[in-house]
Amino acid sequence: MDLMSLVNDAEDTHQEIELGEISLHGDFQNVRTLSEESIIAVAPEGGNSHCFGASVNFVNSIVGSGIISLSFALKETGFFMGLILFVIVPSLTYFSVNILISCGLHSNSPSYEGLAEFCFGRKGFYIVSAFMLVFAFGAMCSYLIIVGDTVTLVVKNVFGKTISRELTIFLFALIVILPLCLLKDMAKLSFSSLVSVSADIAIVIIVLVETGTGADAWETEHDDLSIDTTLKFFGPSLFAGIGAMSFAFVCQHSCFIVFNTLSSPTYGNWKKVNNYSVTVATVASLMLALGGYLTFYDQTLPNLLNNYSDTNLAVNIARFMLALTMVFTFPMEQFVTRHSLYALISGYSPEVEGPKSMTNRYHYGLTLLLWGSSLCVGLLVDDLGFILELTGAFGASFLGYILPSMCYFKLFSFRGLLNKSTGAWRQSSPHYKTTVSERLSAFNAFFPALGMLMFGVVAMIIGTVESFMN
Repeated sequence: MDLMSLVNDAEDTHQEIELGEISLHGDFQNVRTLSEESIIAVAPEGGNSHCFGASVNFVNSIVGSGIISLSFALKETGFFMGLILFVIVPSLTYFSVNILISCGLHSNSPSYEGLAEFCFGRKGFYIVSAFMLVFAFGAMCSYLIIVGDTVTLVVKNVFGKTISRELTIFLFALIVILPLCLLKDMAKLSFSSLVSVSADIAIVIIVLVETGTGADAWETEHDDLSIDTTLKFFGPSLFAGIGAMSFAFVCQHSCFIVFNTLSSPTYGNWKKVNNYSVTVATVASLMLALGGYLTFYDQTLPNLLNNYSDTNLAVNIARFMLALTMVFTFPMEQFVTRHSLYALISGYSPEVEGPKSMTNRYHYGLTLLLWGSSLCVGLLVDDLGFILELTGAFGASFLGYILPSMCYFKLFSFRGLLNKSTGAWRQSSPHYKTTVSERLSAFNAFFPALGMLMFGVVAMIIGTVESFMN
């Protein structure tokens, strides 16, 4: 029996069908359950990654260039508002990723764009593919900008050689990044992702060790400026800061790709991957954000490491680690951009047509096109803050908050979810009196997704405007 038949049957018999964590609700007297085991039947065949390898890849897709700008995000949002957002944004990320995978499994859609097509037709397919392309491409460009910012300083201070930013970016992109981008199986990136995540942890430790001490050297080098240590509730650009924070955490554009690499791609396994990944990313990101902001306060730069002295040995190690992270994270975003561009060109995602659907001509041709175009942007643009805020506000808000909630409401009925929530609270059924706990839990089916939708719309509109005004 397919999903729509089950839905129609539920509406006719006033029953509840529980789909993993997500339920299709009405005024029900009985309950039928589709267990997680039944979800396996509609899952893809799977890849070569176990939960650990997939978790490492997913952490790597979350903790990209955005982590180094989170101290700047605290400055933009305000310290105390930023701490609140450090609870809200990761929670919404975890919630929305679970929604996407669950909706994808129950609609038999093995990709984000496939789910959008199932819910909204062909226009949904093309819209989400375009947003995925824009967001992932912006991330690729930001990685190259960071490589240019960091490696030049390391080479100058460690080896005593002066090398141009442009030459640095070109050499790293050609010698290290391109070979990784040409790989066809993302499971092969598990080792490089582990190296990248380990480098992120090293950066966090160095920033924490340097907390407070880096300010003295900064004030010596910038004697015309002073650091204001006032901890403010609201910052100068709240929604642009939300965009930068969303950029750091939004990973929905790659969640299906990572999920499909699991050797056993079940919803239960994915919940483990998502839980581990978001937890590790949140802890590391918060520690680095606090260490950087509580050192430079209102003078924090989009690339935190640019605040420190060029001759600081520990920070130069962190700069090298950051460049290493960007090099190994770049292919993850390359996978997404190539995947999305192929979907726009062919009208089908690679998963729909099968793992061998993308011919070598397409694979290598699109890889070189995207690598070359992102290289051009990285060579010509050096304003990291603008790219992070704009890409985060415009692309991340749509992919991370707006579209997942829209798919959820479309697939499981906005009216049905609302009726269930309000119906449980009113105890509308004469045959069964709900407890207070049951009434409160009934709202979980509706209001979190509605709140995520509203948050995304506001963050997208105002954040995009603020990004251009700053």
